[in-house]
Amino acid sequence: MSVDSKFGRYCDGCGRLMETAHKLHLGNEYCGGCYKRFFRAASCVLCAGKTVAHKNDMEPVCSACTTATRTCLRCEKPVPRAGLLVDGRAVCPSCVPYFKEPEKCARCDRVTPRLSTMPSAGVFERICDSCRNRHTHATCSLCRKYRKVGRRGEGAEPICTDCVRNEGVTHACPGCSVEMPGKGTSRCRACLNRAAVDREVRLTTTIFEHEWVAVLWSRFADWVYGRSPGNPKVLDIVRSHQGFFERVDAAFESALDLTGSALLRVFGTAALRRHLLPVQFLAEQLDIHVHSEAKSDASEIDRINETLIAAKHSSWNELIHAYHQVLLDSPLAPRSIRMYLATAAAFCAHADVGMNAWSHGALERYLNDKPGAKNNLSRFVSFCKSSRGWDVQMPAKGAAVQPLPDPVRSARTLRELLQKVEATGLQNAPRDVLGAILSVSLGLPKSTVMSSTADFQVTPDTVTFCRGSEKILIPNELEPYARRFAEMTIK
Repeated sequence: MSVDSKFGRYCDGCGRLMETAHKLHLGNEYCGGCYKRFFRAASCVLCAGKTVAHKNDMEPVCSACTTATRTCLRCEKPVPRAGLLVDGRAVCPSCVPYFKEPEKCARCDRVTPRLSTMPSAGVFERICDSCRNRHTHATCSLCRKYRKVGRRGEGAEPICTDCVRNEGVTHACPGCSVEMPGKGTSRCRACLNRAAVDREVRLTTTIFEHEWVAVLWSRFADWVYGRSPGNPKVLDIVRSHQGFFERVDAAFESALDLTGSALLRVFGTAALRRHLLPVQFLAEQLDIHVHSEAKSDASEIDRINETLIAAKHSSWNELIHAYHQVLLDSPLAPRSIRMYLATAAAFCAHADVGMNAWSHGALERYLNDKPGAKNNLSRFVSFCKSSRGWDVQMPAKGAAVQPLPDPVRSARTLRELLQKVEATGLQNAPRDVLGAILSVSLGLPKSTVMSSTADFQVTPDTVTFCRGSEKILIPNELEPYARRFAEMTIK
């Protein structure tokens, strides 16, 4: 196109400005006056027909002959109808996307040069082929092929154009003679799956080093196909388990080495669960069984290793590994070892256990949150006491100190109680108020402190609250109140 940036479109013959070109020739544009001066009537050198040619064209060819003999600029195929002209050269409709800049689809944001509108379906924005096909194509309810929809059935099921044209026509499957809808020679799903599985096996058997594994792989593919010949996902199922046989090929030298325990050792329980079909195949065809007890023990061992790995960079790593070794030396089942070890690791993480024993009250607080862990932790506490010499012990049954449900409220209550004692004097304070002070301070129910079974051991230096086998040393700040409460209790 001949365009001046300042004045606009102009003629290549005379240079005058013009609205539209009268003739386009070899990339040049001519106005109506120049068309008469530069173009003349001539005879086509190919068909001898009449045409209009440029005065400098010594071998004029008519448009019909040009169209009949031209080829695509990209693929060089004949182009009777061009989809695009590039510098006077024709491009076939199939190659047009290769000469366009990729743009973003208005619906799915996919960048592609294949964008188009579809006014017949009410689509006026430029969309990609995939979005376009959603309006026009579907899986036919008769032939089960993805084709352009011809019409919808009574239940709005799609029927392709080919089945609409040949409604009621059937043909025999070339492979198994089953009646198929439509005309032609298309095969049924089972025959298509059979061919696809055979092709996949033929292409993949060469990757195995051992011939017996290749035979095993082929038999497995036949076994999977035989379970559901018409399943559209048969080939995908076979492919998903190819890695199992590749690993068997790498791990075993002979088929005699392929046993249930060996499979469990090589794959582990997680991989065997992912490849359940090959495990079933080996059990049915070769009588190779992986016992449930062995899988359970292997699963517990895997979980134990996960616990040890998780503690690798922690301050309690050495302690947990030593405890694990002690558990291995004891006559315990893998499940019991896993439970003991996991509970100990969880407590170490909660209490941030390091080279020294955990702080006072940490075990009680942990058991208050997780009371079910008490039995599992008792063995770990005994281990720490005997192997590390730590002064630790399990709290007495039912003696764990409950945490304050609302510390702010408890502090406010305690302040009010202390103000009452200050107002009346410690000697005149009621026993009920003193018991409430001790209850709120120690985090114990008031009924426990006021109970007749509670005992206070008073010495010149300390006051100890005793309840069963539990002993709580009263802090110095509470000692005057505890001494007075003990005196009133004894009276």
